[in-house]
Amino acid sequence: MKKSVKCLSTIVLCSSIISGTLHMPSVSYAATKQVDSSVSDAKLIAAFQQELQKHLNNHETNITIVYKTKNSNIKEVLNTLVQAYNQTLEKDEYLKYNVSGTKFSIRGVPGNYSFTLNISYRETKEQSQYVMKQAKSIVNSIITAGMDQNEKVKAIHDYVVKNVSYDTSLRSYTAYEALSKHSAVCQGYALLTYQLLKEAGIQSHIVTGTGNGQSHAWNLVNVEGKWYHLDTTFDDPVPDKQGRVTYSYFNLSDEQMSKDHQWDRSKYPAANTSYYNELTNKIKAGNKKAPIYQQILKDTNLVYLAAEFGAENYNQLKQKLQQKFTTKQEKVELRYHQTIDNTMNDVKKVLNEVAWPKGAKRVSYQVAPYQAQSGYSLLTITFSY
Repeated sequence: MKKSVKCLSTIVLCSSIISGTLHMPSVSYAATKQVDSSVSDAKLIAAFQQELQKHLNNHETNITIVYKTKNSNIKEVLNTLVQAYNQTLEKDEYLKYNVSGTKFSIRGVPGNYSFTLNISYRETKEQSQYVMKQAKSIVNSIITAGMDQNEKVKAIHDYVVKNVSYDTSLRSYTAYEALSKHSAVCQGYALLTYQLLKEAGIQSHIVTGTGNGQSHAWNLVNVEGKWYHLDTTFDDPVPDKQGRVTYSYFNLSDEQMSKDHQWDRSKYPAANTSYYNELTNKIKAGNKKAPIYQQILKDTNLVYLAAEFGAENYNQLKQKLQQKFTTKQEKVELRYHQTIDNTMNDVKKVLNEVAWPKGAKRVSYQVAPYQAQSGYSLLTITFSY
């Protein structure tokens, strides 16, 4: 997570020169004034964007492009070109979030304007090329023949969480740093996740907004035509622990994500699908990958959305634990409709009221928020024999 605000300002220096600064965001972008174009100007814009793209691909820092519109309103021309610049970046999200700032100016007369940009990049051209090369290598190593999109997304999620740690110094913003230093802030996580998904042929977006009230970036991913939120940063808690992977923010709907994330929903596809329902429906239909989907549900803790693991009140909690304790079990997990504190109090009480599994000598328990369903906690009870 990071805090970065982009501003767009224009200053009239004289009748024929305008300049300003565009600080490209880590987490948001500003809109520019919409300007109607004539047919001829539409062709000019297309040519402008084509030329601009060549310079951006080379990570050029100083770019001047001649624009021969007959429009005599230099402010309108400036707004049109800044808008075209933004549109060009929107077509390449990886590039967009690697541009840290842009200074621009325009001068000239109708029929012969010169638009100049001074662009700052977070990655050099060589560093971005390194990321592309490594992304291809990583995907080739973790994606195997026959994997469907569900398996691919989980493999990529797990790779990022296992191989990147959160940069608490808040200095590393890029996928390059996530790969070379194995450390980055949320933007680096989101960029690396985005590029790996792209390399695997999976459509995704980088989402910017807030997480727990702080500026934040994560991903939206399209799995078999349905959109889900994927936050590899939040699934990699601080401090980092080697090999640890959590799934509290794996393929969530808008409703699930909105518990602690906020974003401008008008800018992104809607994520209205329950991933749990999608996988359970495939399992019920006898899909040949049913065992794999069952494992995904287990790994991601989504399996606890099933009725057999749910307790709505104390009596249900007591009843379900009594049932599960009739057989020897080392671990029992339930989804309980209570806060963490109330769950801790209730489990302490119920363990004094019901018989433990035969032969159990010691018991311990832990409670965590259950991200897949608001208002619930995940209770884990462990017995020693």
